[in-house]
Parts: sequence; C-alpha cells; structure tokens
Amino acid sequence: MSKTKNKKRSRIIWRSVLSVLLVIAIGANIALYHFSDVISAYFSTIDMDSKEAVAARETSTKLVEKIADEGIVLLKNDDNTLPLKTSQEKKTKVNVFGWSFTNPIYGGTGSGSADASTAVTPKAGLESAGFEVNEQLYKAYVDTGLERPMVGMNGQDWTIPEPEPTKFYTNELMRQAKEFSDTAIIFIARSGGEGADLPVSLDGEDTFDPEGGAFGATGVRYGNKDDLDANKHYLELSNREKGMIDAVTANFDNVILVVNSSNTFELGWVKDYSQIKSVVNIAGPGQNGFTSLGKVLAGQVNPSGRTVDIYTADLLKNPAMSSFGDQYYVLKNEDGSYSIATDKQKVKLNYVDYKEGVYLGYRFYETAADEGAINYDEEVVYPFGYGLSYTEFAVCVKFYSKGR
Repeated sequence: MSKTKNKKRSRIIWRSVLSVLLVIAIGANIALYHFSDVISAYFSTIDMDSKEAVAARETSTKLVEKIADEGIVLLKNDDNTLPLKTSQEKKTKVNVFGWSFTNPIYGGTGSGSADASTAVTPKAGLESAGFEVNEQLYKAYVDTGLERPMVGMNGQDWTIPEPEPTKFYTNELMRQAKEFSDTAIIFIARSGGEGADLPVSLDGEDTFDPEGGAFGATGVRYGNKDDLDANKHYLELSNREKGMIDAVTANFDNVILVVNSSNTFELGWVKDYSQIKSVVNIAGPGQNGFTSLGKVLAGQVNPSGRTVDIYTADLLKNPAMSSFGDQYYVLKNEDGSYSIATDKQKVKLNYVDYKEGVYLGYRFYETAADEGAINYDEEVVYPFGYGLSYTEFAVCVKFYSKGR
C-alpha cells in the first residue's frame, strides 16, 4: 500500500514539474517571438569581427549551404532541360517571371521566421552561378511597389503579391524578354508556419489592421480583389498567377518552374502546360539557401532532395481536411437560437477531432488505391519520398552458373 502511494505521489510530482517546464517553454517561445528585437540588441554587443565569430559564421554558412544543396528537390525535368549550361566567361541569360523572385520566402512564420536582412537573394544566387538575370524585367517587378504581406500570430494578410497580368505583361515587356533570352523561369512563393492555419477559401471579410494590437497586426485579409475566389485555397494558383503563367507560356517554349514553399503547393496544373519542362522545389532557404538554387540550375550541384510529404492534385480531398481547423462547442439558447460556448473569460471553446486517424498523408492514398477506392495516378502528382537527379543510373546484372 505504501509503495502504491509513493508511486502515485511520484507521478503527481513529475506531472507538476513537467507542467511547470511546459509553461516556461511556452513563455520563452512567446518572449523570443515578441521581444526578438530586444534580445538581438543585447547580443549585438558581442564582437562580431573577432576571429572566433568570423570562424563560426564561415562554418555555419558552409553547413547551411550543404543542407540546401542536398535539400532542393527536382520534381520534373523533361527533355533534360536542366541543368542550364553556364560559365563565368559567358553568362547564360535568363528571364525570371513572378514578383516573388524580388521578395521570396526565406523561412516560416512565428518561431520559424528568418532574418533576411543580409540573406542571399534568388537573383544573387543565380548570378553567382553564372546566370545573367534580365535586369529590365526584374526592375519592372520592383517598380510595382508591391510588398511581402504580413503574416503574424494575431493577424494575417494572405494576399498573394503579383501584378495584374493584363496591365503588367504588355507586348513591349514580353518582346524585350524574348529578345533577351529564350529561357524563362517562373518563380512562385507561399508563406506558412506557426500561428495561423492557411485559408481554405480565398474569400471573406477584410478585417486586417497592420497596427491593430499590442503585438502588431490583427484580423485577416484574403487578397487582391480579382484574386478573391471562394472556391480557391491558399496553396493553389491565384487568378493573377494563372494569368502570368498563361502569358509566359504563350511566349516561351522552355520554361522552368521554381516553387519557393515549405508547404505542398498544388502542382497538378503543370501537366496542362507542355512548355513547363522542369519543376524545382526550394523550401525555406534561410540566409544562404538561394546560393544553392543557382548551383542546382547550373548543374554545379546534382539535386538529391526528396519530398517530405505527398503532393496531391487536390489538397482538399485529403481525409485530414474533414476535421481541418477549430470546431466550436455550440449551445442552444432559451429562445431557440444558437451561440458558441465560452469560458468565464469569454474565450470561445473549441476542439479538433482528428477523424483521419492513422490514414494521414501517403498512408491514406496508398491504402485507398490498394482497396480500389481511388485512382492513385490521378490523385497523386508526386509521392512521398520522390525526387529526380541529373544522374542516369544503369543496373548491370551478371548471372553465374556452377562450373563456369
């Protein structure tokens, strides 16, 4: 009896300790997020020009570049379009379409955010690998004055920054681009991370206020007026992006698509454009990852990354979507109306019911295909663990018989 009481007391103590540690961890995370500027200011007193600091930076730079070299995923490469031939003596000219090329996604949101103030830009990454980027086209995107939308824990602007196609992609702009180079790269980026679910519908009331709360923005914005579409979600092409791709593929036969996203962006539409020969995915590259993008496109690095999730034709068909987001407890009032239940502090009470069980991601698609419930090739664009390279492999099998 005494041993049982001791075990019970021990469990209570450990649970209390773990609860305290959890509270401390959450508090530290919030502090790091909201007071990162103060923390950075403190550490800025360290002598960053010291021999030790310089050596540490050089070592970390080499490490993150190696990670990026090995993490970029080549999803498609018809006609061996990649790598593009480059040399420092004669740079290879390329047009890069897509506003996000001028202001990409370097990391996630919340704790996954990255300081991009001194980061290698995609343009610098391509130039260091021997490419000459169309400066006139690049400047045209910069001159639009578009900015990377703010996505925080309390407020999210889900606008997908891209100029209006009919006004931006003029005959003059496309003529200059074709004269510059017959190769086009399309650059598309998507944000995502901690603090807010990505919208499953790009339509709704605009309540976004960039100066709204004690910690910054509040509310939600869903995009440009011509991009608002209740039948579209954040991880598929926006109307403006579709217009951009139509304009590019109408003028170029050799197109390379670069997807700058840590999320599984829908890519089933690529098959509708025979001009898109290659597809490359680079997730959150951090400070130096875009150097690796240039090296991969130039063939200085053989892409060896593999998908860490399954790419499907329609993300909303995934069983996990049946329970996506918060579900609220609802109360029936005396007058017959309904309202969301709240606690004593008027905080709405919600829950998540994980209905998909073990059939998460590739598990569902493989099982459903085996059972004949779905056509795997129609539903799955790129499977989990997929990735191409520039290397061609051949297997040589020799048969030996006894006595020879």
